[in-house]
Amino acid sequence: MLIDTRINRDTFIHNEIIRGNFSYEGANVLYDFFQDDEYNTVEFDPVAIRCEYNEATFKEIKEYYSNIEPIKNANTFDELLEVLNEYTMVCGVSEKNTIVYFQF
Repeated sequence: MLIDTRINRDTFIHNEIIRGNFSYEGANVLYDFFQDDEYNTVEFDPVAIRCEYNEATFKEIKEYYSNIEPIKNANTFDELLEVLNEYTMVCGVSEKNTIVYFQF
């Protein structure tokens, strides 16, 4: 479903489906996450990745999940990361401070 060991960084990051949903920086975060995770030998499925993972800013996450009180009350980036880790899997933070996470 995720990354076949034959998929290199360049192929992953420039995949049309991946790039349609993630920034260059976010795609790099995902690639690194999958390489470090137990998924690194599973078949590459960009459609599943697009459906299961998301990249968003601090503000966007607070808007998307405003119905979840701890997320709504998070005042700093670090607080939000801590709360998100309680609800889902955070893959990482991009160089542009977007958060890549498993959608919930």
